[in-house]
Amino acid sequence: LTTEGEAVLKATQKLFAALEDFRNEVSECTNTLQGEFRIGMIDNSITNPSSPIRTALAAYSTRAPEVKLNVHIGGAQDLEERVMDGRLHVAFGYFPYRIEGLQYSALFKERHVLCCAKGHEFYDLDDKEITDSLISEAKFVGWGSAQQALVELMPLPLNQVASSQYMEGLAYLILSGRYIGYIPDHFAKKWIQEGAMRPVCPERTSFNICLL
Repeated sequence: LTTEGEAVLKATQKLFAALEDFRNEVSECTNTLQGEFRIGMIDNSITNPSSPIRTALAAYSTRAPEVKLNVHIGGAQDLEERVMDGRLHVAFGYFPYRIEGLQYSALFKERHVLCCAKGHEFYDLDDKEITDSLISEAKFVGWGSAQQALVELMPLPLNQVASSQYMEGLAYLILSGRYIGYIPDHFAKKWIQEGAMRPVCPERTSFNICLL
């Protein structure tokens, strides 16, 4: 799309969202939940066993069977923008910064492990051989500007040379065998079991984040 086309598309999406909100408000007059409930979720969070979202969706669907659920998957910045302009009613994910006007509530924790893949110099080394200095000097893939908010949580300083705001993007770069990077343990489990990926010194590099 051209710049003008993108502006028209975004304005149209806001218009449709506003119309749906109007329908929802009108339906409240009948004391029956109707209309559409637009939910945003961070990508690749479905495999987290600590997530209560599946149970919540089931409970909501039972309570409000006439409501159409619309689920959007995206990155943190995308989700926040969509909540702010009304395209989403609520979003779940990791939001390192608080935006005025939005309400945030802690939902569950997620364990992040530092991983490398086959082909990386760390892959065949024992954890005892991988010093803090080697980890800090290695090429690291992170979340770009959002990574700065995690500095206080990360046990070691890291050399970020590549980035992606999506977990799948991080996984692709790690699996290339040229980078180390943090991804959720539940997301990395498949590749770790297959031997395509391994945690790097998990006892001293892993940390938890809280999803909102």
